[in-house]
Amino acid sequence: MSLELGGLIPMSFEASELPLLETIHIDCCFSFPRAFDRSVHQPDEKQQKLNLINILRCLRTAKSVHLTPSTVKLLSISHGMLVQEHCSFGNLKVLNLIPPPNKPMAELHSSVTAYLLKDSPQAVVKAEPRW
Repeated sequence: MSLELGGLIPMSFEASELPLLETIHIDCCFSFPRAFDRSVHQPDEKQQKLNLINILRCLRTAKSVHLTPSTVKLLSISHGMLVQEHCSFGNLKVLNLIPPPNKPMAELHSSVTAYLLKDSPQAVVKAEPRW
């Protein structure tokens, strides 16, 4: 079974509510407190990044997690990383995370990788924003 996530999802979303998933496609998801709360504004990039990390943690039992390049960019925001395409194989893109010149590459790369892979070591980057 496959699951596609994009845009708003409920904050109460739990992996335990889902059947065992083979593949999850994630494209810049962010959660919201209540579906009908008109006072809720779209979260800023930092909040979106934190929500995305929480979503990855909730879905860590899936066999495969596909992230769009825009989702990887969102994860790299707080580190000041530049995300560039390195190469592609069919519809799979490999992205480079390029640190700013004033910080050691190993420190930043490991920090971003930790966010991305700590709870979802199966994550890969997909080229296509739609599946």
